[in-house]
Amino acid sequence: MGFNTVNFIVNTMSAIYLNNTNSNGVNQNMPAQNAANTPTANSPQPSVSYTPLNTFYEAKPLSVANQTLISTVQVEQQANYIKDLLNLPRDFQSLINQIEGSNQDTQALKELSKLLQNGKINLASLSDLLVNNSKDAVQKLMNTIMAVSKMGSNDVGQLKQLMGMFAAANTQAEAVQVVKNLLMLYLPWLPLSVRNDLNLDFEIGIKKKENEGEESLEIITIMIQTANFGNILATLESSAGGDIDIVLNAGEDFPEQKVMEKFKNEASINNIKTKMTVQKNTSSSKNLPKEEQDFKITTSDFVSPKLLLAAHSLIKIIIEVDSSEFIINEEEEEN
Repeated sequence: MGFNTVNFIVNTMSAIYLNNTNSNGVNQNMPAQNAANTPTANSPQPSVSYTPLNTFYEAKPLSVANQTLISTVQVEQQANYIKDLLNLPRDFQSLINQIEGSNQDTQALKELSKLLQNGKINLASLSDLLVNNSKDAVQKLMNTIMAVSKMGSNDVGQLKQLMGMFAAANTQAEAVQVVKNLLMLYLPWLPLSVRNDLNLDFEIGIKKKENEGEESLEIITIMIQTANFGNILATLESSAGGDIDIVLNAGEDFPEQKVMEKFKNEASINNIKTKMTVQKNTSSSKNLPKEEQDFKITTSDFVSPKLLLAAHSLIKIIIEVDSSEFIINEEEEEN
């Protein structure tokens, strides 16, 4: 079963909503930078109160767009807190940089750099890392619960809920599921909550394509269910020169120019050379595309950091574009 995906991420959004934000909208009770800042039983404790995210909405009835804007800071704080507990960087680019880095200063960074073998991320090692870090997160939360209880507060139910989620993550998962779980931690959380309500998900496959006498190439296949554009099928393939060729198969309503422009900008920032082609269809299948049979296609236990970074950017952009369209439609219905 492994580290949960959509339900884990969305449920955790409401598990730790910490009040008492300062004038800049920053929660003063949230750990500042790293999980090492999580209070222990012997450390001085701040005043903490916990409020479910839906209470915020009920107290301040606003339009869908305004709710999204106001809630973004609180939700991002929750996301950062979970990554801190897992000893993971707060953005995906930093994660990839640290995996590719060398001579790391801290133990947490050294563990990330161990994932890289011959320039590829070892997915079995990634699974081990997430399992071990989930166990550490449970211990940190236990220390926090003890500290809060010593302050005389019994309001730790949501911390216990979060601890239970990490405890459930202490099992191994298949390589593809491990990658999906990792990506879920770095996708935009508010759109994820909308997608969860609409029962939308995405599938991902990691394979290698081998041709006799040639170097094997990596392929990531993705199927993303959207609320507005049907199912988007994407194939990302690394070329022999290290560039990434992307083919999107989408319906007629898919906003290809917006997606391609956003992806081009992110690829430039991430120093990834890509070529994207969009194929429009009147209908789309719910299944992943069939690979060409001229090559030997096998599941891969390794993936290049740049290919994974490109896959993350593409999924994130499509989810954000779909979500923004959903909010526009909801606003029009309200008016």
